[in-house]
Amino acid sequence: MSVTSLRSTRGVDGTPGRDFLDRITAHIVEHGLSDAALRQLASIAGTSHRMLIYYFGSRDGLLGAVLHELRGVESREILGRATSRRQALAAVWDYYTAPERRLEMQIFFHLAGQAAYDRDGASDFTDAVVATWTDELRHVCEREGMDTATAQAEARLLVAALRGLLLDRLVTGDDAGTDTAFQRLLTTVSERD
Repeated sequence: MSVTSLRSTRGVDGTPGRDFLDRITAHIVEHGLSDAALRQLASIAGTSHRMLIYYFGSRDGLLGAVLHELRGVESREILGRATSRRQALAAVWDYYTAPERRLEMQIFFHLAGQAAYDRDGASDFTDAVVATWTDELRHVCEREGMDTATAQAEARLLVAALRGLLLDRLVTGDDAGTDTAFQRLLTTVSERD
């Protein structure tokens, strides 16, 4: 399965694809991913699975578009406003562990899993979702005085740690344990300063 670019889904505005995306997003928010087969989603949108493929490329491309819809402008700006790694990490953790973000996290990790299986089709997903966060956090590290190479390595480490803790929380449901581990991560960042 190929993971279609999240950026390419923005081209649906002003087309029937926009209506399809709105209906499907509303349905997934209310019912989750349990009936997210392409033909079922097409029925929900009031169209054919071929039209969904035309607009979104694949089922995962459609889910990528839903993920993009669920991520508000504020989620993309969190790291851009941060003045320190500690502030950036705390803001990201607070944002993505909020109960209303659970579905977003489920879709993200579903798409990440597909990207792990299909390296050829995953570059757009990693560019749009993973690299963007690493780049933003690298800028935070540079604002703290790190050189570019060190800032890049630090950003990658911290994004991977956050992603791992978010996945752990989603899979285990251990909110208290992941909160404790996250606090240890914040302490580790402070100890290295």
